[in-house]
Amino acid sequence: MSSVGISNEQLNWSVHMVGQSISDTIDFNTENYFRAHNFMPLIVNTV
Repeated sequence: MSSVGISNEQLNWSVHMVGQSISDTIDFNTENYFRAHNFMPLIVNTV
């Protein structure tokens, strides 16, 4: 029996990939924001 549509495995994989790309985008933007505002040395020195 063939099911029409996508399986749970494919759905989970798609959700995972979307989540990964969103978090990667957030990380990238956050890093650029801190670089642009020169906060990075401040954070590194504080920790």
